Amino acid sequence: MKLLLIVIGFYSLFFSNGDGKRMVAWVIEPSSTLVINGASNVNQFTCGMSSYQYTDTLELSERTASYIKFSPNKLSLPVVDFDCAHKMITSDFQETLQADIYPEIGVSFLSLNAVSSTVPGVTSYDAVMLIELSGRKREVSVHFDFWEKSYSLYNLVGSKTLRFTDFEMAPPSKMMGLVKVADELTIDFNLVIRPL
Repeated sequence: MKLLLIVIGFYSLFFSNGDGKRMVAWVIEPSSTLVINGASNVNQFTCGMSSYQYTDTLELSERTASYIKFSPNKLSLPVVDFDCAHKMITSDFQETLQADIYPEIGVSFLSLNAVSSTVPGVTSYDAVMLIELSGRKREVSVHFDFWEKSYSLYNLVGSKTLRFTDFEMAPPSKMMGLVKVADELTIDFNLVIRPL
């Protein structure tokens, strides 16, 4: 019974916009945010975009009651738009990601699968995504929670822990190695989407 409710909820959220028309795309709203969290042997740091200043549309190419495949897409996030709340950390962040050579972080949605959720009003999905850092791409699985934010707007919130070494980058090290950044960093997605 629970699986049936998930499937029905998935279908109604993604394939009907309330007036019976079939949804074919999502628009990423400017109120969306993306935050990268990390830590060193001295302290923790957070680098984020205060808002998403671009208009991107994700087109749905394949749809079933519990699965979505997206048309080729790429959200391009300028590295210089990330602020780490400290000038030196922001500079190190940009240097590590080689912003002068690779000025953008790339995020692509490949597919989305409905999975069971235990939170009322929240639907859960496992997404397959392509992340690009410093010109190197990795396919990753990201768990997302999805709920209605307001009429015609929805939140898609997820988190993924990656390693610098996954992208063939060495974690930053400063002051002759006295300050070392941990290999792991966590990307927090808070996307506000408007289905079309």
